[in-house]
Amino acid sequence: MQAYGARYNRKICAFYYPEQEKERIVFLQKQILYNRKRRHTFIKQHVTSIKKQKIAEQRMSIKQTLSAICPCFKVEQTDLEFCMNCGANQGSSHTLQACKNTNCTSTYCSECFDDFGHTCPICSK
Repeated sequence: MQAYGARYNRKICAFYYPEQEKERIVFLQKQILYNRKRRHTFIKQHVTSIKKQKIAEQRMSIKQTLSAICPCFKVEQTDLEFCMNCGANQGSSHTLQACKNTNCTSTYCSECFDDFGHTCPICSK
């Protein structure tokens, strides 16, 4: 009930003070645009940090070096593809899409790729 009261309060104030309502609308529009830009930069930073982490994991560890030298230290490797944004795996009812840039190795699920506007936030292609 309080939500309805607040809505009517705003409408009544807008009727009696239209200049203040215009200022309020302009402020809210600027706030929405600022939050959109901030969200996009946050997602870009998040995805680039995950990519750096993925590259670091791909470097050879001590176990992998030992398994290359001596077969008795063989370690089973599972190279799963996952979404760089949400971390969803290929088999978990998500279809992954790779970046179209040949130098970029990023993969995204279809939902995240749609949210990005079909562009990779790392290389912007």
